[in-house]
Amino acid sequence: MLSIIIIIITTLLASIGTPAVPGAGVIGLSTILATVGISPIGIVLLISVDRILDMTRTMVNVTGDLTACCVFDKLTRD
Repeated sequence: MLSIIIIIITTLLASIGTPAVPGAGVIGLSTILATVGISPIGIVLLISVDRILDMTRTMVNVTGDLTACCVFDKLTRD
């Protein structure tokens, strides 16, 4: 349970600084998984199927960035 909480918190913190570029999350993902003790072989297996998931993460990251920009624009106009 503690490992899951560490993964969630670390992923949230890492996602703030991750650029909205396909493939950029692989570095953060491998670092986070190595931190909680996932073996390098497991990380390689995850990276092999990560391309499909990476496209979705990039879409969500760009959408979140655009949403934050729109919210800040509305707040600063008042």
